[in-house]
Amino acid sequence: MIEVYDKVSDSLSLIEEKPTVECFLKLNSHQEAALKTIIKSIDSDKFSPFLLHGITGSGKTEVYLQAIAYALNQGKNALFLVPEISLTPQLVGRFKNRFGHGIALLHSGLSTRERLREWERVKAKKASIVIGTRSAVFAPIKNLGIIVVDEEHDSSYKQEENPRYNGRDVALMRAKYDKITIILGSATPSFESFYNSRISKHQYLHLPERAEERLLPEVEIVDMRTFPDVTKEACSLSPVLEKAIKERLLKNEQVLLFLNRRGFANFVMCRECGHVFKCLNCSVSLTYHSHGRSGRCHYCGFSTKIPDFCPQCHGAKIDSFGLGTQKVEDELKRLFEGVSVARMDRDTTRRKDSHEAIFNRIRNREIDILIGTQMITKGHDFPNITLVGVISADGSLNIPNFRSSEKTFQLLSQVAGRTGRGELKGKVIIQTYSPEHYSITNAKSHDYINFYEKEISFRKILKYPPFSKLAVIKIEGYREERVLETINRIEKIFKCIVKGGENVEILGPSRGVPAKIKNRHRWLILLKGKKISLLHNTIQKGMLRFRKFDRTNRGITISIDIDPI
Repeated sequence: MIEVYDKVSDSLSLIEEKPTVECFLKLNSHQEAALKTIIKSIDSDKFSPFLLHGITGSGKTEVYLQAIAYALNQGKNALFLVPEISLTPQLVGRFKNRFGHGIALLHSGLSTRERLREWERVKAKKASIVIGTRSAVFAPIKNLGIIVVDEEHDSSYKQEENPRYNGRDVALMRAKYDKITIILGSATPSFESFYNSRISKHQYLHLPERAEERLLPEVEIVDMRTFPDVTKEACSLSPVLEKAIKERLLKNEQVLLFLNRRGFANFVMCRECGHVFKCLNCSVSLTYHSHGRSGRCHYCGFSTKIPDFCPQCHGAKIDSFGLGTQKVEDELKRLFEGVSVARMDRDTTRRKDSHEAIFNRIRNREIDILIGTQMITKGHDFPNITLVGVISADGSLNIPNFRSSEKTFQLLSQVAGRTGRGELKGKVIIQTYSPEHYSITNAKSHDYINFYEKEISFRKILKYPPFSKLAVIKIEGYREERVLETINRIEKIFKCIVKGGENVEILGPSRGVPAKIKNRHRWLILLKGKKISLLHNTIQKGMLRFRKFDRTNRGITISIDIDPI
């Protein structure tokens, strides 16, 4: 006889080990005021959106924990969202020590079986707290009382594939639907969220001081234009940063170095004829990885061994150019022999639990210098890290995006916040070729408000978010002439509709960046409108008219992204 029954398995060992009981920490006056306001909103059973703006190290997490504890005591459940998997190990440890069992974990790093197991535990009401990345916002939590979106500014909350949703915005809608409290927390809030707090759409809570009266780190800007030897690719560290690292190592302190580009070098080129090795499937150069002497595409995954001779002129002067985390790692090992150097980027964290393994090594003082990409910039708390070095602050500043200044300020402020979090004083050294740029000077002075006021004036003049809403119509296809035909038809249709009185601006068509991915050519049209309803109506009318009269778009993919990142 075969018997069929349902059984919910025990949860993951990661969060169900016997907890070490952790007491609530004493709050300072700013934390206490924020918590009282949040508790009052939890009792109100009304939709209450908050922006908790706290400088790095201000104790935002403690406010979250105590607010969640209050909600649990009222018989309600909690959802805690983080932007990246790398933030979950340390966070789960704090939740486990504070609350014990009843915690579920949901993110893409789990196996299918593990995710199902956690999902079923939530559905069976065996977990009162759900921690996870953006998709956890859809978890089947009953009697939800509070949602926390940590690092709400992070672009990782936006899913770039269908369905193109923003986890933060879905969380806001879920809180509104359930009539509950939601906290958006960040040291560097997104302009949209901060603007919403300025117009009283969100209630503003501010933590202007670090917890336990710790000081913000001293920040020094190094003008790389004064070090021509570094610009020749001989090394990545200025003499200032190299000296500071040596001083910290002599004191047995730890160092964090940030470079938001993985691989060994940005591209490979023949010095004789100028031939650049490019991806066969995408319109990008291959990133050089020294292990295996390979060129890899970070868009489609194409990889090939770099030959000893140029395929175009048969010359032997094949060199790599630019800078990646792998190259910096090799340089550090050469400069500081006998020192433990580790790297944290997508290449070194592919295996399950690799993030946690690296963090444990830092915590146990097994790593002296950690070099990494943006996954090291936020949420982590390591008291013995006393020096943070930014190898190049210009990488995010020069991308063709109106958010580039905002992104640069956020990255610099977040990575600067990784030091000085213990008893020892911290220092930050920022290497840049644009030392006068306001995103960098304001990051030095830890002044978000001044940066916001400067940047928001540009946004207002150009009518970019938060003063408008954006939508992108993306057309992709293997044959570029067919893609161009399609996008030109769509452009004409939308211009006719806009002339009919709709208050929408059309920009483009323009090539995507990159122009080709996985052999598919990409062209874009950007729509800008004051209200989201105007964009929706315009897109619906335009696409309905296009599909009604155009039957020749075989092999073409048309996608629409509202509020693109």
